[in-house]
Amino acid sequence: MRFVRQLNGCEMSQLATMRRTAVGLVSQRAHMVLLSSQGHCIAKIAQIFNVSEK
Repeated sequence: MRFVRQLNGCEMSQLATMRRTAVGLVSQRAHMVLLSSQGHCIAKIAQIFNVSEK
């Protein structure tokens, strides 16, 4: 399984802000990175967002 590296507090805060305030794919990708940092696998993240794993 692949996950993003462990994020520090500042990075998590920036991503959480992007998730709430950014538009479209930027918000979605920030959310994906946060989910990965929480240990969710790629397949589960792809399923949540209804996208391909590739």
